[in-house]
Amino acid sequence: MSTASKRLSLLYVEDDETLREETQELFNFLFHDVTVCKNGEEGLSFYKTYYTTHNKYFDLVISDIKMPLMDGIKMSKEIYAIHKDQKIVITSAYDDKEYLLKLINLKIDGFLQKPLMSKDIKETLFPLCQEIVQSQESTLYIEIAPHYKWNTQKEQLLYHDASIALTKNEQCLLALLCENCNQTFTALEIFETLYYDLPEKKFSHDTIKSLVKRLRKKLPTDLIHTTPYRGYSIKK
Repeated sequence: MSTASKRLSLLYVEDDETLREETQELFNFLFHDVTVCKNGEEGLSFYKTYYTTHNKYFDLVISDIKMPLMDGIKMSKEIYAIHKDQKIVITSAYDDKEYLLKLINLKIDGFLQKPLMSKDIKETLFPLCQEIVQSQESTLYIEIAPHYKWNTQKEQLLYHDASIALTKNEQCLLALLCENCNQTFTALEIFETLYYDLPEKKFSHDTIKSLVKRLRKKLPTDLIHTTPYRGYSIKK
Protein backbone atom coordinates (compact mmCIF):
# COMPACT_ATOMS: atom_id res chain seq x y z
CA MET A 1 0.00 0.00 0.00
CA SER A 2 2.82 2.41 0.84
CA THR A 3 3.82 2.84 -2.83
CA ALA A 4 0.56 4.64 -3.62
CA SER A 5 -0.18 6.23 -0.25
CA LYS A 6 3.37 7.57 0.14
CA ARG A 7 2.61 9.99 -2.69
CA LEU A 8 -0.51 11.41 -1.03
CA SER A 9 -1.43 14.10 1.49
CA LEU A 10 -3.87 13.30 4.29
CA LEU A 11 -6.09 15.32 6.62
CA TYR A 12 -6.90 13.18 9.69
CA VAL A 13 -9.57 14.42 12.11
CA GLU A 14 -10.17 12.63 15.43
CA ASP A 15 -11.27 14.00 18.81
CA ASP A 16 -9.96 11.09 20.95
CA GLU A 17 -6.44 12.19 21.90
CA THR A 18 -5.03 8.72 22.59
CA LEU A 19 -6.45 7.21 19.40
CA ARG A 20 -5.42 10.28 17.42
CA GLU A 21 -1.79 10.02 18.52
CA GLU A 22 -1.61 6.26 17.96
CA THR A 23 -3.20 6.42 14.53
CA GLN A 24 -1.12 9.42 13.53
CA GLU A 25 2.02 7.30 13.93
CA LEU A 26 0.61 4.76 11.48
CA PHE A 27 -0.52 7.40 9.00
CA ASN A 28 2.87 9.16 9.18
CA PHE A 29 4.35 5.89 7.96
CA LEU A 30 1.76 5.34 5.23
CA PHE A 31 1.32 8.86 3.81
CA HIS A 32 3.65 11.52 2.43
CA ASP A 33 2.10 14.47 4.28
CA VAL A 34 -0.23 14.18 7.30
CA THR A 35 -2.16 17.01 8.97
CA VAL A 36 -3.99 16.13 12.20
CA CYS A 37 -6.94 17.98 13.77
CA LYS A 38 -9.06 17.35 16.86
CA ASN A 39 -12.55 18.31 15.63
CA GLY A 40 -14.50 19.11 12.47
CA GLU A 41 -14.32 22.86 12.92
CA GLU A 42 -10.53 22.75 13.12
CA GLY A 43 -10.40 20.23 10.28
CA LEU A 44 -12.42 22.47 7.97
CA SER A 45 -10.22 25.45 8.81
CA PHE A 46 -7.04 23.47 8.03
CA TYR A 47 -8.65 22.17 4.84
CA LYS A 48 -9.12 25.72 3.57
CA THR A 49 -5.67 26.85 4.75
CA TYR A 50 -3.99 23.91 3.03
CA TYR A 51 -5.38 24.99 -0.34
CA THR A 52 -4.26 28.57 0.23
CA THR A 53 -0.69 27.55 1.03
CA HIS A 54 -0.30 24.60 -1.39
CA ASN A 55 -2.64 25.61 -4.23
CA LYS A 56 -4.26 22.16 -4.11
CA TYR A 57 -6.59 20.17 -1.86
CA PHE A 58 -5.71 17.26 0.39
CA ASP A 59 -5.61 14.00 -1.55
CA LEU A 60 -7.58 12.23 1.18
CA VAL A 61 -9.59 13.14 4.28
CA ILE A 62 -10.14 10.62 7.09
CA SER A 63 -12.47 11.75 9.87
CA ASP A 64 -14.35 10.51 12.91
CA ILE A 65 -18.14 10.97 12.94
CA LYS A 66 -18.92 12.15 16.47
CA MET A 67 -16.82 15.17 17.49
CA PRO A 68 -17.36 18.39 19.44
CA LEU A 69 -18.02 21.75 17.71
CA MET A 70 -18.57 20.12 14.29
CA ASP A 71 -19.11 16.42 13.58
CA GLY A 72 -17.64 14.49 10.67
CA ILE A 73 -20.81 14.56 8.58
CA LYS A 74 -21.18 18.33 8.85
CA MET A 75 -17.48 18.80 8.04
CA SER A 76 -17.78 16.48 5.05
CA LYS A 77 -20.74 18.46 3.69
CA GLU A 78 -18.75 21.69 4.02
CA ILE A 79 -15.76 20.12 2.28
CA TYR A 80 -17.89 18.78 -0.58
CA ALA A 81 -19.30 22.29 -1.03
CA ILE A 82 -15.72 23.49 -1.56
CA HIS A 83 -14.44 20.52 -3.59
CA LYS A 84 -17.12 18.08 -4.75
CA ASP A 85 -14.59 15.41 -5.79
CA GLN A 86 -12.76 15.24 -2.46
CA LYS A 87 -12.06 11.66 -1.30
CA ILE A 88 -13.34 11.15 2.26
CA VAL A 89 -13.26 8.12 4.58
CA ILE A 90 -15.22 8.14 7.85
CA THR A 91 -14.25 6.33 11.07
CA SER A 92 -16.61 5.50 13.93
CA ALA A 93 -16.83 3.36 17.04
CA TYR A 94 -20.60 3.27 16.71
CA ASP A 95 -22.84 1.00 14.65
CA ASP A 96 -25.39 3.72 14.08
CA LYS A 97 -27.78 3.20 11.15
CA GLU A 98 -28.84 6.84 11.13
CA TYR A 99 -25.25 7.95 10.63
CA LEU A 100 -24.60 5.24 8.05
CA LEU A 101 -27.58 6.35 5.96
CA LYS A 102 -26.33 9.93 6.04
CA LEU A 103 -22.90 8.75 4.95
CA ILE A 104 -24.37 6.76 2.07
CA ASN A 105 -26.38 9.78 0.96
CA LEU A 106 -23.23 11.89 1.08
CA LYS A 107 -21.48 9.29 -1.12
CA ILE A 108 -18.56 8.94 1.29
CA ASP A 109 -15.71 6.93 -0.26
CA GLY A 110 -15.17 4.53 2.63
CA PHE A 111 -15.98 3.60 6.22
CA LEU A 112 -13.64 2.29 8.94
CA GLN A 113 -14.77 0.84 12.25
CA LYS A 114 -12.78 1.87 15.34
CA PRO A 115 -10.46 0.67 16.66
CA LEU A 116 -8.74 0.69 13.27
CA MET A 117 -7.42 -2.75 12.28
CA SER A 118 -4.62 -3.24 9.75
CA LYS A 119 -6.80 -5.61 7.68
CA ASP A 120 -9.63 -3.04 7.46
CA ILE A 121 -7.22 -0.22 6.68
CA LYS A 122 -5.67 -2.26 3.87
CA GLU A 123 -9.00 -3.33 2.37
CA THR A 124 -10.49 0.18 2.48
CA LEU A 125 -7.55 2.49 1.87
CA PHE A 126 -5.41 0.45 -0.52
CA PRO A 127 -7.81 0.53 -3.50
CA LEU A 128 -8.77 4.13 -2.74
CA CYS A 129 -5.15 5.31 -2.70
CA GLN A 130 -4.51 3.45 -5.96
CA GLU A 131 -7.56 5.13 -7.50
CA ILE A 132 -6.39 8.59 -6.40
CA VAL A 133 -2.88 8.08 -7.80
CA GLN A 134 -4.18 6.70 -11.11
CA SER A 135 -6.54 9.65 -11.45
CA GLN A 136 -3.71 12.09 -10.77
CA GLU A 137 -1.45 10.41 -13.31
CA SER A 138 -4.13 10.55 -16.00
CA THR A 139 -4.36 14.34 -15.63
CA LEU A 140 -0.65 14.96 -15.00
CA TYR A 141 0.30 14.82 -18.68
CA ILE A 142 -1.48 16.40 -21.63
CA GLU A 143 -0.54 14.92 -25.00
CA ILE A 144 -0.44 17.91 -27.34
CA ALA A 145 1.07 16.17 -30.40
CA PRO A 146 2.62 12.79 -31.25
CA HIS A 147 5.52 12.27 -28.81
CA TYR A 148 4.95 15.72 -27.24
CA LYS A 149 3.53 15.97 -23.72
CA TRP A 150 2.92 18.80 -21.29
CA ASN A 151 3.53 18.10 -17.59
CA THR A 152 0.87 20.17 -15.81
CA GLN A 153 2.50 19.83 -12.39
CA LYS A 154 6.03 20.83 -13.34
CA GLU A 155 4.93 22.99 -16.31
CA GLN A 156 7.42 21.13 -18.45
CA LEU A 157 7.42 20.33 -22.19
CA LEU A 158 8.55 16.79 -23.03
CA TYR A 159 9.51 15.24 -26.34
CA HIS A 160 9.94 11.45 -26.14
CA ASP A 161 10.00 12.04 -22.35
CA ALA A 162 13.03 14.35 -22.65
CA SER A 163 12.60 17.90 -21.37
CA ILE A 164 12.73 20.80 -23.83
CA ALA A 165 14.20 24.00 -22.39
CA LEU A 166 11.75 26.92 -22.22
CA THR A 167 12.11 30.49 -21.08
CA LYS A 168 9.82 31.66 -18.27
CA ASN A 169 7.48 33.43 -20.70
CA GLU A 170 7.46 30.49 -23.12
CA GLN A 171 6.59 28.22 -20.22
CA CYS A 172 3.78 30.52 -19.08
CA LEU A 173 2.32 30.82 -22.58
CA LEU A 174 2.46 27.08 -23.24
CA ALA A 175 0.82 26.36 -19.87
CA LEU A 176 -2.02 28.72 -20.76
CA LEU A 177 -2.60 27.12 -24.17
CA CYS A 178 -2.08 23.48 -23.19
CA GLU A 179 -4.26 23.60 -20.11
CA ASN A 180 -7.03 25.38 -22.02
CA CYS A 181 -6.97 23.48 -25.31
CA ASN A 182 -9.40 24.69 -28.00
CA GLN A 183 -9.75 28.05 -26.27
CA THR A 184 -8.50 31.07 -28.19
CA PHE A 185 -6.59 33.77 -26.30
CA THR A 186 -6.08 37.26 -27.63
CA ALA A 187 -2.66 38.89 -27.57
CA LEU A 188 -3.92 41.19 -24.81
CA GLU A 189 -5.12 38.25 -22.66
CA ILE A 190 -1.75 36.54 -23.08
CA PHE A 191 0.09 39.76 -22.25
CA GLU A 192 -1.97 40.24 -19.07
CA THR A 193 -1.29 36.63 -18.04
CA LEU A 194 2.46 37.03 -18.54
CA TYR A 195 2.77 40.40 -16.86
CA TYR A 196 -0.01 40.36 -14.26
CA ASP A 197 2.51 41.38 -11.61
CA LEU A 198 3.76 44.33 -13.69
CA PRO A 199 0.69 46.56 -14.11
CA GLU A 200 2.88 49.46 -15.23
CA LYS A 201 4.12 47.51 -18.26
CA LYS A 202 2.46 48.68 -21.48
CA PHE A 203 0.79 46.22 -23.82
CA SER A 204 2.70 45.37 -26.99
CA HIS A 205 1.22 43.16 -29.68
CA ASP A 206 4.70 42.72 -31.20
CA THR A 207 5.98 41.31 -27.89
CA ILE A 208 3.38 38.53 -28.00
CA LYS A 209 3.94 37.84 -31.73
CA SER A 210 7.68 37.50 -31.11
CA LEU A 211 7.09 35.17 -28.14
CA VAL A 212 4.74 32.93 -30.15
CA LYS A 213 7.26 32.82 -33.00
CA ARG A 214 10.07 31.69 -30.68
CA LEU A 215 7.90 29.08 -29.01
CA ARG A 216 6.74 27.66 -32.34
CA LYS A 217 10.34 26.77 -33.18
CA LYS A 218 10.32 24.33 -30.24
CA LEU A 219 7.01 22.72 -31.21
CA PRO A 220 5.59 20.73 -34.14
CA THR A 221 4.59 22.84 -37.14
CA ASP A 222 1.15 24.46 -36.83
CA LEU A 223 0.56 23.20 -33.28
CA ILE A 224 -0.15 26.76 -32.14
CA HIS A 225 -3.11 27.82 -34.25
CA THR A 226 -3.63 31.48 -35.21
CA THR A 227 -7.15 32.76 -35.74
CA PRO A 228 -6.98 36.09 -37.63
CA TYR A 229 -8.16 39.07 -35.56
CA ARG A 230 -8.86 36.76 -32.59
CA GLY A 231 -5.73 35.16 -31.19
CA TYR A 232 -3.90 31.91 -30.49
CA SER A 233 -4.86 28.40 -29.43
CA ILE A 234 -3.84 24.75 -29.40
CA LYS A 235 -6.48 22.54 -30.99
CA LYS A 236 -7.18 18.97 -29.90
